[in-house]
Amino acid sequence: MKNMLLSLLVVLSFSGFSQNTTQNKKEKKEIVKKGWNILPFPYLTFDTDLGIEFGASSSFVNYGDGQLYPKYYHMIAISASVYTKGSATFLFSYDSDHLIKGFKTKMDVAYLPDMAFDFFGYNGYDAVYNEAWRTDGAAGYRSRMFYKQKRKMLRVRTTFEHAILNSHFRWLTGLEFYSVKTSSVNIDRLNKGKKEKMLPSIDSVPPLYDRYIHWGIITDEEKNGGFFSLLKAGMVYDTRDQEQTPMRGIWAEATLLAAPKFMSTMSSSFLKLAVYWRQYIPFIKNRLSLAYRLNYQSTIAGYAPVYTETFMFNSVANGLYNEGLGGAKTVRGMVRNRAVGDGIVNGNFELRWAVLKVILFKQNIDFVLSGFFDTGRVVKKINIDDKINSLTNEEIDYKHVGDTKADYFKPGTEKFHNTAGGGLHLVVNHNIVIAADFAKAFNKQDGTGLGVYIGSFFLF
Repeated sequence: MKNMLLSLLVVLSFSGFSQNTTQNKKEKKEIVKKGWNILPFPYLTFDTDLGIEFGASSSFVNYGDGQLYPKYYHMIAISASVYTKGSATFLFSYDSDHLIKGFKTKMDVAYLPDMAFDFFGYNGYDAVYNEAWRTDGAAGYRSRMFYKQKRKMLRVRTTFEHAILNSHFRWLTGLEFYSVKTSSVNIDRLNKGKKEKMLPSIDSVPPLYDRYIHWGIITDEEKNGGFFSLLKAGMVYDTRDQEQTPMRGIWAEATLLAAPKFMSTMSSSFLKLAVYWRQYIPFIKNRLSLAYRLNYQSTIAGYAPVYTETFMFNSVANGLYNEGLGGAKTVRGMVRNRAVGDGIVNGNFELRWAVLKVILFKQNIDFVLSGFFDTGRVVKKINIDDKINSLTNEEIDYKHVGDTKADYFKPGTEKFHNTAGGGLHLVVNHNIVIAADFAKAFNKQDGTGLGVYIGSFFLF
């Protein structure tokens, strides 16, 4: 997928520049789009451990009679992909101001079975990350699956928003459902059909997830996951000029999310608070703007099981994953789920420049370059210090002679995780976006590789 989408971006960029030249660098007046507009993309990728990925994604946008353009009546996004060794992604999302009169309706359904889901421990830098342990060929290599676990997740999210007295304020309510099944990596399945680069067995090299269970940090009650539902209510303030590609305005929201015990497999209930502030500041009209997002989320009552702590909760329903910190949707350039805690903060600061606006194939197309700085940290830790302090050297030294606590834990060292990078976005009719972001972490504890993220939509 990455190679195909990048190629498409490059080809269309050259086509756009060519057309721009033939027009003597004059921009054509935009076409007002009407009816349904569809943009499909097939893709094919390969992963050494997960196998071949086959998939496709499509966006369907209905502009009606065009009077609202670039705003829309209905937007639907569908994507599906399957890896030959069991991982997959399935997503359906819907967004409309016109399904229910007076309400903005958002919903999505995602099923994400993942044979190699990232797991780096809890509380950010308090958990030591040794990249060599999972880097094939590096000194000290253990397994490419050392920081992985198996996870199957079904997520259903619905949000309904209603304007308050025709103002920019809206109240929101909704329901979310999560079914999370976790276990150790299925090494036999991942090794099936391989003749080279075989993964070591769980017995010989237990991944970190298995070690956390062995050490009692992840309890027997929580090690296999569970299901829970969230009842949510909050407020939204929205003055954006556009929903998918805003250039000016503010979008802020504060939401309370309650997970009742009777609607879950949990032993107790919990209540979380999620607060977002997004602002878009134009420097050159329709060309250059600064976009930034600030986020705070924390458990404010009850106890949240560890399998719930990776999720980021907001009213947006435009992506496969709502998890972090780290990865494509929170702190780009940092390995996914690097900083998991009971309370987090993060910020994203992005300069967006529409370097070229053209009309190609009867579509309004913008080529947008971006430069960004992302940051985030755990501000409320998952309470595991007593369990860590009680561990003996014999327990730490689990099938790896010589391991010590310092190899896995460094209490009190959590701080902001910082990254920076740039991106290229292909925007079709202001609402359909193909995004390619590239980012690098400042600290080696957050990963040394270049983060490459190809997908849909701007980050925020």
